Amino acid sequence: MLTILCCASKPLTVQELINALAIEIGATSFLNPDRQLPDADSLLEICPGFTEVAIEPYTRLAVIRIAHFSVQEYLESDRILLPHGYASFSIHERCGNLLMASMCLTLLLESELQTFGRVETVEKYPFAEYAAKEWVNHWRKGIGICAALYDNHSHCNLEVSHDSLALRLQDQMLLLFRDKKGAMKNWYKLWDLDSHGAGEGDEMPPPLYYASLIGAHFLVERLYEDCRTQCSLKHSARRCIDHMGGKNGSHATPLQAAAAFGYRDVVEFLLDKGADPNKVVQTPTARRTPLMTASAYGQTKIMKLLFKRSAEVNAVWSSVSPRKPFGRGRWQWVFIHKILTALIAALRFGRKEVVKLLL
Repeated sequence: MLTILCCASKPLTVQELINALAIEIGATSFLNPDRQLPDADSLLEICPGFTEVAIEPYTRLAVIRIAHFSVQEYLESDRILLPHGYASFSIHERCGNLLMASMCLTLLLESELQTFGRVETVEKYPFAEYAAKEWVNHWRKGIGICAALYDNHSHCNLEVSHDSLALRLQDQMLLLFRDKKGAMKNWYKLWDLDSHGAGEGDEMPPPLYYASLIGAHFLVERLYEDCRTQCSLKHSARRCIDHMGGKNGSHATPLQAAAAFGYRDVVEFLLDKGADPNKVVQTPTARRTPLMTASAYGQTKIMKLLFKRSAEVNAVWSSVSPRKPFGRGRWQWVFIHKILTALIAALRFGRKEVVKLLL
């Protein structure tokens, strides 16, 4: 429980924590209703003195948290490993985040979630909304790119190693993304990472798009292979990437999504598999190329990679802007002819390094 409270990205409500503690992580992870505790008093009895229950001033909900920041600091420090410390309570942040991500995915993979709407799901599984919103952040913190350079996870206080947790989490992620009409739909209805809100409608962007959006290279590789084998013989590998079908995301294609957030390995993989570096796509704000997207987001490394793949630096397209007709009514997207190039995109968003690169 202490690991959950220390690694959670926000204070958990009593009901969220009760639901989370019912999730068993192991060789086969699952939700175990028999582990469900009855109330807040039962939670406080687990680690007496370490935790406290408080009422959130805005939501008026009961939340449970570490009693004092110094307690968490001690639990995560090396001092707890000293001979007279409490090593069994030690918490390793990266291992803890992998554990949190695995718990989140275990709940999202529950088949019963498919039978409920969003409101019913959150009522029956209070931890589900947190799981949908935060599992990606926990995964990113857990796999920290530079972790191996300074930390061998030697005091990870879990039954399995950091590497084993990471591999197990990859398996769960693959299960999630391959189950488009089940678990993936559960995630989407609770939280659409692309729009930062609850998913709307029955149609959603394809899994390969989301894998690129979060920068999961291993997922992109596996989903691409799945897509390639499912494509009919008349469709090329490029079509599998550039014409994914389904609802468009805010970045339209996997390549655009990866370019926006600077995932070089994903961008390089997609280009190697035939993604068009000059493909023009319609986003909510503009028709643009991958180079324009990378420019707008200040991703100079991605731009250099696109240059090597023959991206057209002076490609020109038009953008759209919101206008209120006659000064009244709701905002509507109306086509207004505005010239857009990679340079203009960089200037518009104040990307000085990009401007230097383009000039």
